[in-house]
Amino acid sequence: MELYHDGARLGSLTRHFYETPWASAWLVADAPATIARYAAICAFQAWCEQLPDDLPNAEADVRYEQELAARGLDEALLDAYWRAWTVVMPNGERREITPPHIEPDGYLTWRW
Repeated sequence: MELYHDGARLGSLTRHFYETPWASAWLVADAPATIARYAAICAFQAWCEQLPDDLPNAEADVRYEQELAARGLDEALLDAYWRAWTVVMPNGERREITPPHIEPDGYLTWRW
């Protein structure tokens, strides 16, 4: 299986597993920095979920910008993450998936 994001091939998926409704696999990336970039985006999104809801907006904005910069990310990368994700099956069938959660070791999970 192959993983594509916004029309660009990211690499091969190995050790695929499916347990309704979640699928998982390991990404063998074509470019070494691919996994690190997407894992940083996923970790940042998880960090955002942990940000206290009762922070004043100005403080939340400062923390957000600091964390974004510390991870080497920007708004363009975050926006691009939500573009089309596709898995190409061994028979050539193209299947759209939800944006996957990607770990630093290349393990990813998604929904069909």
